[in-house]
Amino acid sequence: MFCRSVSNRTVLLLILSAIALLTVLTGCGGGGGGGAAAPTYSISGAVSGDAPAGVTINLTGAATASTTTGADGTFTFTGRANGTYTVTPVKAGNVFNPVSLVVVVSGANVTNTNFTATATAASTYSLSGTVSGVVQAGVMITLSGDATGTAVTDASGNYSFPGLVNGSYTVMPSRTGYVFTPVNLAVTISGVNSAGNNFTSEPVPEPTYKLSGNVSGAIAAGVTIQLTGTATLSTTTDAGGNYEFSALHNGNYTVIPNKEGYTFNPASTAVTVNGADQTGKNFVATKIPGKYTVSGTVSGDILGGVTITLSGGASASTTTNASGNYSFSNVAEGSLCTVTPSAPGYTFTPGSRNVTVTGDITVGDFAAVAKPSATWKEYVLMTSASAAGWRRRTLKFSDDNPAILFAASSCLDSSSSTTCPAAGSLTWTTSSGVIAESGASADSSVHMTMTSTGNFIAGTGNVGSSSALRVSLKVLPGTVYSSADIQSKSFVFHELIVGSATKWRYGSGATDGARVVTIASQIEPSGPTTPDSWGTLNVDAAGVVTISGIPTFSGFLADDKKTIVGTYTSGTTYRLMILQITMRSDYPVGPLPASIWKSSILAKSTNIPFVGVQAGWIHCTNTVDSGGNMTFGADWTSNNSLFSSNRPTTAFTGSITSSGEVTMTGSSYNGQASDDWNFLIGTMTLEVTGGSVYLLQISTR
Repeated sequence: MFCRSVSNRTVLLLILSAIALLTVLTGCGGGGGGGAAAPTYSISGAVSGDAPAGVTINLTGAATASTTTGADGTFTFTGRANGTYTVTPVKAGNVFNPVSLVVVVSGANVTNTNFTATATAASTYSLSGTVSGVVQAGVMITLSGDATGTAVTDASGNYSFPGLVNGSYTVMPSRTGYVFTPVNLAVTISGVNSAGNNFTSEPVPEPTYKLSGNVSGAIAAGVTIQLTGTATLSTTTDAGGNYEFSALHNGNYTVIPNKEGYTFNPASTAVTVNGADQTGKNFVATKIPGKYTVSGTVSGDILGGVTITLSGGASASTTTNASGNYSFSNVAEGSLCTVTPSAPGYTFTPGSRNVTVTGDITVGDFAAVAKPSATWKEYVLMTSASAAGWRRRTLKFSDDNPAILFAASSCLDSSSSTTCPAAGSLTWTTSSGVIAESGASADSSVHMTMTSTGNFIAGTGNVGSSSALRVSLKVLPGTVYSSADIQSKSFVFHELIVGSATKWRYGSGATDGARVVTIASQIEPSGPTTPDSWGTLNVDAAGVVTISGIPTFSGFLADDKKTIVGTYTSGTTYRLMILQITMRSDYPVGPLPASIWKSSILAKSTNIPFVGVQAGWIHCTNTVDSGGNMTFGADWTSNNSLFSSNRPTTAFTGSITSSGEVTMTGSSYNGQASDDWNFLIGTMTLEVTGGSVYLLQISTR
């Protein structure tokens, strides 16, 4: 008995020692490491209603546990780590609202996880389903209707609400960053479980924006707009030039317009879409001029070797082939060009043709006529510091040798002399486009140039001790003149006046059906003056022009019926006048077109301090660039040292109107282009210290 008793106490001590040792080991880490335990929290709540006590509370999700409500209906789960849990109450003969609740433990205890119990004898059922798609787990499912509750899908996307009585319910999934199809489901439970209440998940669509703009200018509709960068797209502008790209995500893009035959400004534009629509990305279109061919033929007395010059909007030169054909390629669309034929010893009808290049163009034919002889109507104005006068005569050159004078007639000068040069006493020799005069009756230092049409000559020289400006019009055999040539015509005139007064004059006027002249404007260096009374303009069958109100005037009407040149005396002044009939209104408006001109100038000054009255001629080359800027070439030559040492070194900027009037900025120059665009007539004043120089300038090309 004693021995058995000792034995039992021993066993009891051994058991207590083991328990104590186990307790010590557990408190020291239980065989694990020595780190601090992660913090934990509690989930608590209460059940109220018909059966608050003894309700089983199931915990699922981040951990699984179960507890039972106390007599007061409360419950607590302790030691819960951070995570998402579902709390579900269960008790036979009762239903609960909500059916279950999802709670999230995140660094704090969760309280008020409350339910209401309702006693029922009715059967209960479950409502379940699955979420599929880009996300399955962790989707919150909210139950509403005859009961409420929340649940979270498991790793496979499954969810379930148990303990539901017959009734109408709605389930709706939700998770930040996702949308679901359908958005929710209406479910009716009627005596059976409801399964298959499924949803499909997708990411919430990223917001998108619009990018828009407009194309204007030479073309608007039908322009291809390419978009590159974060997305690559293409669209086409509508009739108003508008375009739009929609559904664009934030990002960097480049917009590029494209249409064959056009350039755009800007060529492209970079756009950053960042949370807003982008508008006003606009472009301006400019048409790229097309390239076309201008061609034509020469017929008549010469076919091959005729020089064809293209001027105006394009500059080029070529020669006809043996059949008289010629062509210019790569002429820009929209060019306003003049086509002019030329060959020594020949004239051409017409002298030139104007064309506007809108496509390949065949220019009308030019008819060539050999020039075995030529007759010229010559008009000369002469002046020196103390003398002045004019001369006019008809010069016919030899048939056998067109350079030598054959006969002269109708000779008259301002001193009433009718002496003509003898046959053979004048020779005109052409070299490098310049006509020189020699022979026993020749003037000295003669320098003349002819238009490419071969019917107009202008030049300078000395007649005795006087400086002279010469103009000659070619007499074309067979030309028929009548009063109709000068009736109901508009005209402009330019003249230089020397003698007892020195000045220039220009103006405009018109004739009526009876050839009565009305002068509309008359301008002198001092400004507008009262117009003279001209009376009636007359022409005879030989082309000689007279003016009834100016008895001493005699001139000649050119064969194209567009130019009259004449001289006359008024009191003690002597005058050379060029009158141009202006019926065209299609000259290229804007800067004076690029070209090279040969200019002949007669100049006379007022009394200048220390140097007195100065007179002289000047001839030079004027070059006009594409901007209308006219410069005076280094070949500037004058018989007056004061003039020769004062060549203008800055350009004059010229412009032309639709009627052919030419002006130069920064100067008093006023001029008129000829009808065939091959000569310019103009007057101008050059201001010098203490005086003025008045001049008449004639330019040929």
